[in-house]
Amino acid sequence: MATTGVARAPAAKTTVLGPLITSSGFKYWYFVCDPECIVAVPQPFLTGILLANAQGKHSPFGLAGALLLTFGKRKHEKLVAELQRTSIGPLKLAPNQVFPISGLRAILGRPSRLGSGGLFTSDVILEKNNGAKCAFGVSTNFLAVCAQLKQLYPALFLQI
Repeated sequence: MATTGVARAPAAKTTVLGPLITSSGFKYWYFVCDPECIVAVPQPFLTGILLANAQGKHSPFGLAGALLLTFGKRKHEKLVAELQRTSIGPLKLAPNQVFPISGLRAILGRPSRLGSGGLFTSDVILEKNNGAKCAFGVSTNFLAVCAQLKQLYPALFLQI
């Protein structure tokens, strides 16, 4: 059973991180990381709703919340397995966003100052060589995501 945050296939050369969020929590992504690039794979809106409900251990919404929690965790596990089975080549196509490692100046891990969840998430920021920054929120397992990125890209990763 995969856990939310970081998953690594036993024989895979890629690492899948996620779910990550953008647009104030309305768009969900997974990072597929390999030595040459990070591919941000967006998820459809309804999948994002399930993934949002997969983050906790308990739901305050009774039976409906418990069902969303269960379906969300299953969806997360299925997505991680699919992304780990897929070779990196097809993932480099649109609508996915590709961040070549040679094109990155830094990968920054910025913890939230106001708490976690909702609009106040910790961030992973991919800073390109031209100075442009792309921020992705991490609502759970921020330290595990940072540890994995530091292990994968030690020359680029900085925690601020």
